Amino acid sequence: MTIRTLNKNAGFTLVELIVATGLSLMIMAAILSSYVFLGRNFTRSLGLTGANQPTLENQSRRTLAYFAQDVRMASGLVTTLNPPLFAPTATTMTLVLPTSSGSKNVTYYFNDTDGDPVPAIPGFTLPAHSLVRLDLQAATMLVLQTNLLTCSFNYYDSSGRPYVIFDPATAGFSSLDGIKQVSINFAAQGGSKINGTLTAVYTSASPLLIFRNKQLQP
Repeated sequence: MTIRTLNKNAGFTLVELIVATGLSLMIMAAILSSYVFLGRNFTRSLGLTGANQPTLENQSRRTLAYFAQDVRMASGLVTTLNPPLFAPTATTMTLVLPTSSGSKNVTYYFNDTDGDPVPAIPGFTLPAHSLVRLDLQAATMLVLQTNLLTCSFNYYDSSGRPYVIFDPATAGFSSLDGIKQVSINFAAQGGSKINGTLTAVYTSASPLLIFRNKQLQP
């Protein structure tokens, strides 16, 4: 019977250990890079800037739904120049909506700064770069769209001719009472360049909406 003796020198050499360690590190780095890449793409696809924030697309749909409903129900457009939120401009619009006891004013306001107080409602501050819906009588504010890059209201007469001058002191001004159609368009972008979660720019626009001057039925 032959007895095999164990080779006490069997094992891995230092070179083999270095090569194996290097390969392991390369594999781990590749896995980690893939994880980060997928995570960033997932965040971009959701368009999130916070854990519980709605997507830009959902915000856009809600904004257009509220805007279209209010315009179609409105009995008119407030055209007075004072207070500041009433006069129609490219960044603000105030609608007169019928109620069971008369009417109320609802203002759509685009804040293109890092945060502003609301002149007509003391105690309220507009979120940065957002579009809000203000119920002036109830003193309530609904944030419709955040992370806005641009937002503008557009005004037209019954023939579709646009209004571009809103100051009576400016040459070429036409009475704002002739405004019969309005629309809104905006662009938003979520995420941050710092952590690589910046989303693609999301744009949206409403069709031309006509004031129906519909009176509240008894």
